[in-house]
Amino acid sequence: MKKEYDKVDENLVYPLSVWLSNYEKNSLMSQKLNRCIFYVDKKVAKSILLNCLNIRPYLPYPKETKVDNKKLELIHKYLIDEYKFGKSDLSSMHKVIIQMMNSKEFVEEFCSRYGLDNAERKTLGLKPIQFNKSIMNKPKKGVSLFDM
Repeated sequence: MKKEYDKVDENLVYPLSVWLSNYEKNSLMSQKLNRCIFYVDKKVAKSILLNCLNIRPYLPYPKETKVDNKKLELIHKYLIDEYKFGKSDLSSMHKVIIQMMNSKEFVEEFCSRYGLDNAERKTLGLKPIQFNKSIMNKPKKGVSLFDM
């Protein structure tokens, strides 16, 4: 450990801590280190960095998932209508839209915001909304001036 400790430049502690914070298991310790990194001695910050954080040379890149074209066309239609996006805007946000479509909460919120019908909900992979007419109450006939 002594050899690796001496190889690390003390001026590179901050960039290394930022890089190591991308690993999920390092996030809590990286937050603590980032709070005090400019106030403690560089040697102390270097020892915290090397002893407390898991060093992984290769961080996994998020995998791109495939989404059905019908889903994307439906989402694009509503985004164009609502925000007046063009094709270049949608192509630049393509990966973000796909990541959001993987979240069931986002899809539910999207459906409720834009009032999608059951056919469109089925296209997005959600269950259709069942409507129970027996719950509805009929308004009671009231007495008005014209009934007398």
